[in-house]
Amino acid sequence: MNILYFAPTATKKNPSLCPFITQRIFKLQRQGHAVVTIQGGNLIISNPFNTKRKGFLKILAIIYKVFKNTFAFNKNRLKVFTNELGSLCYYDRVSFVSYRSFFQWYKKNKFDIIHAHFLWYSESLPELKNKLGIHYVVTIHGSDIHEITSYDSDQIEKSLEILNNADKCIFISKYLLKYAMSLGYDGINATIINNGFNPDIFYLKKHKKSKNDYLIGFVGHLIFIKRADLLPRVLKLIKKKLPNTKLIILGCNNGDLFPYIKFMTCKLNLQNDISFVPTVNPEKVGEYMRKLDVLLLPSRNEGFGVVAIEAQACGVGVVGSANGGIPEAVGENGICVPESENFLNDYANAVIEWLSKEHDPKKIAKRVKDYTWENCIKKEVEIYNSIINNI
Repeated sequence: MNILYFAPTATKKNPSLCPFITQRIFKLQRQGHAVVTIQGGNLIISNPFNTKRKGFLKILAIIYKVFKNTFAFNKNRLKVFTNELGSLCYYDRVSFVSYRSFFQWYKKNKFDIIHAHFLWYSESLPELKNKLGIHYVVTIHGSDIHEITSYDSDQIEKSLEILNNADKCIFISKYLLKYAMSLGYDGINATIINNGFNPDIFYLKKHKKSKNDYLIGFVGHLIFIKRADLLPRVLKLIKKKLPNTKLIILGCNNGDLFPYIKFMTCKLNLQNDISFVPTVNPEKVGEYMRKLDVLLLPSRNEGFGVVAIEAQACGVGVVGSANGGIPEAVGENGICVPESENFLNDYANAVIEWLSKEHDPKKIAKRVKDYTWENCIKKEVEIYNSIINNI
């Protein structure tokens, strides 16, 4: 099967971009499927003769568009990025002068279906289906739907057009499906497939730690929606009860809150207690996970929180917020703290509660053993086949 992805994936410049997309592609390849990605769904279909300019300016505009669509450097050039796990084939963008020329390219490459990840990169798909009969699947991951509010009427209309025209809509959590339905989506073509983990990267820890010495961790972007701004204050409160607790922040070079968090670290005199680690390649994340006693996931909202699944696969419990799809990801292997005016104190106390009790890493890992990328991809391929077989 040949699948055309509209999605962001890892590149040579950004090898850590969207690992949950990259992992899907590698699994599909190992099962014998071919995947080519248009980065961010950057598809341009522009007829050079469609211009509102007149006279000489019209002629210049047509010449410019013809040159841009036909002769521009890097036009429709396939790139390849290879890492330890596999190779990715992708276009930074593809451009065509008409829907017919795109369709010819699509058929020439023998693509069977389009799978778009995130609503942001799916805007052209309803028109491709209506004009060319190209079938598509869209996966909704989180902020592409849960950041839409009732004020965003144009965005709601566009999102519903994408969802309703899709052959299948995949939501990574029940929460996201419920939220989409609150915006007017009927859910008829919906299914739920959670994001997964790679068992070659995330597996049980084998080392023993000194009693009463605890390492807690945060893995992700230092941004407001992740509530990373609270991390130093959470650690300060925890240390009042468990003084030998340290915090590691993995991914400190991503997100605009890093300067603030460094400032708060110094202000609270935690320089010797917080370690900042820049983003590492996805295959290295498990090494850090296995060192933890608990993972922190205090997000203000989250589509699912696959990092919670990855931590549990390493035998590590999670203390998260009770927001979005986090409770679905955490299950019984942690504590989810409801929103309140006292969230900071409640969250710190929940971490203390988890650390103060004994936990069986094998039991924690057992709960998520079926959340593998292999099982995730199996379900997605079944969807592809059902659509293709009914064409």
